[in-house]
Amino acid sequence: MITDGPSNRGFSLLELLVAITVCTLLSGALAGVVTPARAAFDAVPVTLELHQRSRAGIEVFASAVRSAGASVAATTDLGPLAMVMPTVVVLEPFDSDDGSDQFSGLYVIAPAFNASQGVLDRDQPTPHGPLGLADGAGCPGSGDVCGFAPGMVATIVDGMGRFDVFTVATALPATRELTPTVAFTAAYPAGAVVVEVTAHLFRLAVQSDGSRALVRQTAGGATQPIIDNVTGLGIEVWAGHPLVRLRHADVADGPWNHGGPAGQYDVDLLSVRQVDVWIRVGPTFGIASPAGGRSPLSLVSDRTLRTSIHLRNVP
Repeated sequence: MITDGPSNRGFSLLELLVAITVCTLLSGALAGVVTPARAAFDAVPVTLELHQRSRAGIEVFASAVRSAGASVAATTDLGPLAMVMPTVVVLEPFDSDDGSDQFSGLYVIAPAFNASQGVLDRDQPTPHGPLGLADGAGCPGSGDVCGFAPGMVATIVDGMGRFDVFTVATALPATRELTPTVAFTAAYPAGAVVVEVTAHLFRLAVQSDGSRALVRQTAGGATQPIIDNVTGLGIEVWAGHPLVRLRHADVADGPWNHGGPAGQYDVDLLSVRQVDVWIRVGPTFGIASPAGGRSPLSLVSDRTLRTSIHLRNVP
């Protein structure tokens, strides 16, 4: 009797060839997808690093500019420090990629935390002479001469727009006097205010490998790297009420006051209220690209961040 049952017949040669061909095509297709997918996966840490560095650069600018508007007790009679002297000074005109009028350097002066401060109780005898500070008038109770000590960086402002940034050479408790390390443009009168500050110049600096880094230069001349491989930086300043953008010509046509890193500054800078900053950074690291594949760096483009920063306590 013949009954139906499972077939014992195997695969023919033709069926095996078809199966092998299909498997080969599928494997090739999967390999073509896996390689770029792996490269994209490997690009994630590069992207995160790029984002962190760009944010770090923006935060440094934001912290410095906001602090430049900090109030100090010693200037109560003169007004907020940022309104009697330019605490933000633009430098280094820069033509951006789109042809707009911007700057690539920023000099920021901000009162130090718990700043030493005082008011002159008598006229300075000469531009290089001692600064006699009154007891009280915002003078902190700590320290020998209103908290000042040799080596501190300070600014002196007369309330009429003139100011100097200097380093304290000596502090003499017996006479309550400070001596500056440099001569001022002119002697300061009684009532001028002295405040401990941080004074930093932010700019791009070319590195040994040809790339550029955002650096912070201190009043003492030390250069501190902030972030590397910066491919672009632009700064815009806004002044007055309502806010009006200051361009190159606006800060180079006078009238002029004494002070600042260049020895003089355009009076328009006295009314700066806001600073806009954009910074563009490029990737700095990656891993070897797979054979025939794309490097993670090739999948990551430069990142640009922008922000607007208003000086604190400045209307």
